Amino acid sequence: MTLRFANKAPSEVFVLYGIWSTLWVVAHLAGGLFVGAALGAIGMLVPERYQPAGLALFCILCLLWALREFRLIKLPMPQWQRQVQQQWLGRLPWNLLAVGFGVQLGCAVATRIKTTITYAALCAALLVGSPIRGAIIMGTFGVARALPALIAGPLVASPERSMRFAVHLDRYSTMVARAMAGVLMLAAAASAGGVWAAVAGMRRW
Repeated sequence: MTLRFANKAPSEVFVLYGIWSTLWVVAHLAGGLFVGAALGAIGMLVPERYQPAGLALFCILCLLWALREFRLIKLPMPQWQRQVQQQWLGRLPWNLLAVGFGVQLGCAVATRIKTTITYAALCAALLVGSPIRGAIIMGTFGVARALPALIAGPLVASPERSMRFAVHLDRYSTMVARAMAGVLMLAAAASAGGVWAAVAGMRRW
């Protein structure tokens, strides 16, 4: 987005980029909050006796998704095969672009999914069985998804710098995938602990 501000004074660029960044993050947050609250509300409808089974399934899925991020297995990734509207780039003002792109990316389901950790976030929002907690999970996901663009923005003020940044970023793709696999394994361990606690509680009754 700094390309839009290329012909402006540095002080004006600073202000405009700050406004764009705020709109960008808030839009991602709004998209995540909406989807998370909806999933949490749906999760409330699941009877409590099925929660351990849901956690066990989530544990297994997280392990499988982690193996996929390690590129040890292949798994299907069901999704809506679309991207945000590229024609907007030449038609809409920069502030509307921040909102329109941000909401679509923040909600996690309106664009193509590239990593399995997205599925884990959506499942977690569903399993918590609470609109508030579901909104917190997906809102956090949305904000996390907004941050890379904020970091990259000042580094891609020209086509040449944009190309160099893309090449440099690609070198870290394997490391990022491994980090996400680690997060998925932690989620699997946490859900396994939840299953154990739920089963132990049933036995006491």
